[in-house]
Amino acid sequence: MIDRPIDSIVQVETIPHLSNGIISVCYNFGAANDEYPIGTAHFLEHVVCNLRGKHMKNTLKAETRRDGTYYYANLLTDDLHSNMISFGKNLEIDKETFYTERNIIDREIAQFRLNKRNVTLEYLQNLLFANQGYGNSILGSSETIKRITLNKLQQAFVKYRTPSSIVVIGPWEKEKVIESIISTNFLTENMDINYFYNFSGKLGRGIKILPEEETQCTSFIAGAWPIPRVAGIDQRHINILNIIWNIRIKKYLAYTGFRLRTNLYKTIGILTLDSNEINGNKDDFSNCLKIFKEPINTKEFHQAYLKLNIEEQRLMEDLQSRVQIIANQIDTNIVTSEIRLEDVLNYQNKVSNILNIKNGVYILSSNYKEETYDIYEPRNEIPKLFPEIPKTVHNVQLNKQQKVGEPPIYKLKTKGNGQYYTIVSSPLTSRFHLLLRVDCRNLGRLIVSKNIPKEIFKKGVFEYVRYEGWHAIIHLSYFTLESLKEAISISSQLNWGDMGTNEIELNKYFNFNLETEIKSKILKGFKRPPIPNLLNTPILLGKSVLIPNREAKTKVVEDLDSILFNKVTLQLDSNLYDEKEFKVNKTIIGAKFSGVAIVGKLSAFSLSCLALQEAAFGSNNEFPTLEEMVRNEGYSYRIVQSLLTMGNQYYIYWGIQCEPENRNKFKGLVINWLKEILKCEKVVEEWFLTHWSPFQPQYHRSVFQLIREVDRMGYYTQPEFSEKLSISKCVESLLTESLEEIYFEQISS
Repeated sequence: MIDRPIDSIVQVETIPHLSNGIISVCYNFGAANDEYPIGTAHFLEHVVCNLRGKHMKNTLKAETRRDGTYYYANLLTDDLHSNMISFGKNLEIDKETFYTERNIIDREIAQFRLNKRNVTLEYLQNLLFANQGYGNSILGSSETIKRITLNKLQQAFVKYRTPSSIVVIGPWEKEKVIESIISTNFLTENMDINYFYNFSGKLGRGIKILPEEETQCTSFIAGAWPIPRVAGIDQRHINILNIIWNIRIKKYLAYTGFRLRTNLYKTIGILTLDSNEINGNKDDFSNCLKIFKEPINTKEFHQAYLKLNIEEQRLMEDLQSRVQIIANQIDTNIVTSEIRLEDVLNYQNKVSNILNIKNGVYILSSNYKEETYDIYEPRNEIPKLFPEIPKTVHNVQLNKQQKVGEPPIYKLKTKGNGQYYTIVSSPLTSRFHLLLRVDCRNLGRLIVSKNIPKEIFKKGVFEYVRYEGWHAIIHLSYFTLESLKEAISISSQLNWGDMGTNEIELNKYFNFNLETEIKSKILKGFKRPPIPNLLNTPILLGKSVLIPNREAKTKVVEDLDSILFNKVTLQLDSNLYDEKEFKVNKTIIGAKFSGVAIVGKLSAFSLSCLALQEAAFGSNNEFPTLEEMVRNEGYSYRIVQSLLTMGNQYYIYWGIQCEPENRNKFKGLVINWLKEILKCEKVVEEWFLTHWSPFQPQYHRSVFQLIREVDRMGYYTQPEFSEKLSISKCVESLLTESLEEIYFEQISS
C-alpha cells in the first residue's frame, strides 16, 4: 500500500438528489515526461480509454496535459464499485487496439494542424522550453508516434498505474467511496506518486522567423515567456491577471486582436501573446506588453475578482469541470481560499520583470529577416526567478454534504404554434437560469450577442447564444429569484424586431470555431423566398427556467408559472411561404476550412428527429455513432450536426472539416450509418429514453445540459408535432429522400 494518507489522495463531494456522479483519476504521466517518445502519454490515454471504456459503459473520457493524464467516468448510483474495479485492473495492450488507436491519433494530429494558430503556439512552446519537457507536443507528430512501440506503451502503463489523486462527486458518502477503493487494486502499488517533471533549467530566447504559409497573413507576431511558480500563488491569481490584461487590451489599444494565454504547471508556467492569424506589428505588440506591466489598481482587482467568481460558479455547475477544479487543487499542491490584491500585485511585478526580449521567444512572419534564437540557463542569470517548489500535499476542504433541499422538479407547458415554457431545478447550482428560444427565419439572418437587448441581463450575466438551425438560443443567469422574474417579464414585453436593426459583421461572430461557422454556412446553402416586410423580425417562441433545488418550492413554481406566459408573442405565419421555394440550391460555399455537409429532409418534426440527432455522437451507447465511423474512416475527428426549419419543412444536417479528397465520401458514410441505426432502432430508443435529461432529470451532468435538453423537450413536444418515438420512420424518410451535399471550399482569410 502506498505510504501516503488516503485522505490526501481521495476527495469526495456528496450531492444528494442526484442519481449519477463522476469520478476523476489522475496519473502523473504527462506530455512533459522525457523518458518516452513524444506523444506517449496521449497514446496511452487513447489505449486505456479503448480497453477500460468497454467495461465502463463507454463513459470513460480523458485529457492528457503536460504534468499528467486525467480520466473521467460518469457514474450511475450502482456503478461506483464496478468502475473502481475497472480502474484497478491491469491492462494487456493487444496489437489490434494499438494500431487502431495509432491510426485515430494520426487523424487527430492532422485535424489539429488544420488550425494554423494551434501549430504556431505549439512551435512557440517548444522553442521556449528548449525542445524538451514542457515544450513537448501533447499529441506528438506522425513521425514521433511511429516510434512508440507496443512494449514501450505497456511499460509506461505499468510504471505509472498508481493514481496521484481520485475525486468523486455524487450521491455517495465518503466512507463508502473509500471502502470501495480499498477493496480494489487501485492503491496497492509501492511507488512515488508525487513524481512530477522537474524543469531542466534550460529555456529558449530570441527571434525565429515563421514561414508566411504557416500563418496565411503577411504580418504575424507572437511571443512566449516563462512565468514563475511562487509559494501561495496558484492558477486563480493568474486568472485575475488574465482578466485585467484582456480588459486593458480592448480598452487601451487601437489593435485589439491579440490573444493572451497563460498556463501554470507544477514547476514553471508559460505566458504567450499572439496576433491571432491577423496582421499585427511590433509597435502594437510592445504597447501590449507595456499595459501588462502597469500595476493593477483596486477597482480593476475587484472587477476581475467578480468575473472570476462568476466563471467559477459556472464551472461548478458542470460535473466534469467541477471535478477538474478539485483535482487541480490536489495535483498542483497549492490551495488558496482567498485571493488578496497584494499577492496579485507582487506576482505581477515578478512577471513584469520577465516580459522583455531578453527572457522571451518571439516568432515573426517572413517579412522580418533576422533570427537570434538561442538556448540559455536562467538560473545562472536570474537565480531567484524560479525557486524550488516544495512537494507538499494539501488536503482540499470540501463541504461534506450539501443541504438536502428538494428533489429536482420538472414542469412543461405548451400553447401550440411553437409557444411553450419549462421549469426545472438542479442541485448543481445556486444561480437562476433563463433560456430564450428565438426564431430568426423572418429576419433572414441569425442574431448575435451584440443584438441582444441589455435590459434582459442588466441584473444578471449573459452566458452565451447558441444556434439550432434558424433558432438562436440565448442563455442568461441571475443571482436572485427577483432578478429572474424581472427578466422574464422584460423578455415578454420587448420589441424583438429591434434586434435586426443593428448592422453587424457576421464573420466576426461566426468564424471563431468550427461548429458556429458550419452552422452559419449551412443556412447560406438554402434558397429562401423574399421576406414580407411585416414579418421582418425575430420571434420569441419559448422560455425555459432552471432554479436551484433549494428554491424548488410550490410557491416559487406557482409565481414563475404566472409570469412565464403573461403575454402571447408574435407568431410566424408559415402559410405565407411557398414550400417549393425552400431547397438546397448552393452546393459550394466559401469558408475558412475545407469540408462537407449532408442535408436531409425530414417527413415531420418529432422527438425521433432529436433522438437521431443525439445518436450521431451519443456517449454511453451500445450502437455505432456517426462520429466514431468518421474517425475510423479517417475523414475527420469530429462532426457538427443540427436540426433546421424552413417554412413548413424540416431538415437535419451533419458536417465535417476534412481534406478536399474526402468530401465526396462523407455522404456514403452517412447513409451507411443511418442503415446501422435502422438495425438497432430499439437500442437507440432505449438509450435516448434512459439518458436524455427531461425523461430523468436526476441523471443530468450539468446545468447547461439539463436546461438545454428540457428546452428542446418543450419545443419538440408541441401539440402539432408527433410525440411518439419511432426512429425507423425518421430514418426511412431520410433514406427515401435525396440527401443533398454542400461543399465548403477553403478561401484565404
